[in-house]
Amino acid sequence: MTPLPLVAELNVSTTEFARLSRFQLWNDEGHEPCDALLDVRAGAFPCVEFNFSFDNLPQFVEQLRTAQQQLSGGAELRPDHENCGSLRVAYGSLGHVTVSGRLKQSYPIDGSLEFSFGCGQSFMPPFVEQLQAVADRLAALRRAPAR
Repeated sequence: MTPLPLVAELNVSTTEFARLSRFQLWNDEGHEPCDALLDVRAGAFPCVEFNFSFDNLPQFVEQLRTAQQQLSGGAELRPDHENCGSLRVAYGSLGHVTVSGRLKQSYPIDGSLEFSFGCGQSFMPPFVEQLQAVADRLAALRRAPAR
């Protein structure tokens, strides 16, 4: 399938952001796996166009919405079957949000990046809405008859 021209971006500053783009579905019965390119920057540490696989986007969005309403808790976007990394969002009671994760590559060269940056809760609603739009579009594509 051709990558979708959708983007979900949490942009705190030019040196603190996470951006998911070029979403692509997998064909896997019983799961909702997809890939996206993940760009992340936490201060001086960037990762560009990391091929990030995950299969829990609808649950991630729902957990983010709940954490946003309760100003506590969090969510983690990750694959069930691989250890290529994760993207975590944690809400604190005073409105502070921590975005963190670990990205791991095993081929062709081993490497990993652990990152973390913070922001106020007011940065989150646009990101959550963009993720919801992506989840809705992916769900519609899954329901569409194969051509």
